[in-house]
Amino acid sequence: MLPEDLFTGNEKITIQKLTRVQEQLKGYFVEREDIIEIMMVAYLSQQHVVTIGPPGTAKSYLIECFNAHFPGVTYFAWQVNKFTVPEEIFGPYSLAGLRDGKYERITTGKLPEASIVYLDEVFNANSSILNALNSAMNERTFQGKRIPLRSFFGATNFMPEERTLVAFFDRLLFHVMIDRIRDASNFDSMLVLPKYSPELTIDDAEILALQSSLQKVSVKSIIPAISKIRELLAVEHVEPSDRRFKWALDALRARALLQGRTICTQDDLWILKNILWTDPKEVGLVESTIMKAIDPEAARIKDLYNQAIDIEKQMRPLDPDKHNDHMSAVREGCQKLTQVAEAIASLRQNATAMQPKVRQIAENLEIAVKDMRAKILKQKLGL
Repeated sequence: MLPEDLFTGNEKITIQKLTRVQEQLKGYFVEREDIIEIMMVAYLSQQHVVTIGPPGTAKSYLIECFNAHFPGVTYFAWQVNKFTVPEEIFGPYSLAGLRDGKYERITTGKLPEASIVYLDEVFNANSSILNALNSAMNERTFQGKRIPLRSFFGATNFMPEERTLVAFFDRLLFHVMIDRIRDASNFDSMLVLPKYSPELTIDDAEILALQSSLQKVSVKSIIPAISKIRELLAVEHVEPSDRRFKWALDALRARALLQGRTICTQDDLWILKNILWTDPKEVGLVESTIMKAIDPEAARIKDLYNQAIDIEKQMRPLDPDKHNDHMSAVREGCQKLTQVAEAIASLRQNATAMQPKVRQIAENLEIAVKDMRAKILKQKLGL
């Protein structure tokens, strides 16, 4: 095992600062804990993220507020539409250069000079923009020259279907689904929030120093679990590229580092649920597979949650106001949901070796089942 004192005093201070930044963002952006952690992991590991969700779910505002904590970093943001031309993203050609027969862009204030980039509705981009983005993201080059890009953040309201867009989608390591705020009290709180103001900013030199320490973090202990996840997914005909697994290692290192560790643990593997899928239909399967590989008890909890989903689906068409026999069916379904929630609680409480992140997920699933039951009682029985 590697000693934790491999981190210098300054590195430990930076980690503490990043933790405080995450706490402030999570306190402000309710029901966005996962994406906030992923954004920090991606920035530290210099990886790229795409968020998928309906309009008005704070995708753009979140990255704007995230960036506000790093004032020394050049930021470029743009909303892409089908008429967007490369000049808007990469800068116009130099007229003086054209007169000399040179095709050189004036990149001042554009993507090639930014360290953090955000493109809203990124899949509206045409092929020429996407091709240039591929080089920028993967080789960190533009027109043969090195650029300072560290992390690219994209957002979209729809999943890509065209072959070129799907290929670009795969180049983005993290795929994160974002939904509207579900909890009523969280929604009420969001309505009266003041404008976000960062309580803490971090110098770029601190981030660069911490990034240079990423390779101090050992992934040796989790390699068998990663291989197991790969095998289990292959059985289900879900086969992420070898490249995605390779890229994921630095993300896992960054997640451990942000926890103040120099060794990756099974708890870090949970971020793979936002890395190993390409079709939204695979999200639940990937999540279950990770649980099976790292914690059998957690996998049983996930299976129970899936049972609750099936029970809820069976009750959707029931209408007790029109059919008397539907009343008893709804009551029976609600009783089953109660039993599922109790079974999840029992497994969670008795699983002493459960990883912290997985325990949190198990708690969330238990709450979700209880919310499911409460919603059905209100909608179907008026209780």
